Amino acid sequence: MYPPDATTVGAWLIGAAALITALVVTWRFAVAVLAAGRRLVHFLDDWFGEAPRPGVPGRPGFPDRLGKVETAVKGLREEIGEIREQVAEIVHELHPNAGSSLRDAVNRIEARTIRLPKTSSPSHEGADG
Repeated sequence: MYPPDATTVGAWLIGAAALITALVVTWRFAVAVLAAGRRLVHFLDDWFGEAPRPGVPGRPGFPDRLGKVETAVKGLREEIGEIREQVAEIVHELHPNAGSSLRDAVNRIEARTIRLPKTSSPSHEGADG
């Protein structure tokens, strides 16, 4: 048997390098596909929810959780509407109208207080002076 010539050795080295490169590329592709698959499984678990298992409570899926959020938002909208009505009533009382608002009552009390005769009280004179 004769020793292989340089061309044959070079061809074997190039073939081995191509095989190693193909294995590395395939490995990296497989790792990327598995990672994407893992993310997809996590997404699907979040979307559809998970059934309870021993030691782990179940989790509702995204549609169930979204339904709860919509219900809560509807309740909040109703509460906000009630609060707006109450604030409108309060604001109405703070502005003068035909005499029935709280502002009108304060204005009447102020007008009467201004017209009261001023009396000097001995206990108050020492406090101011």
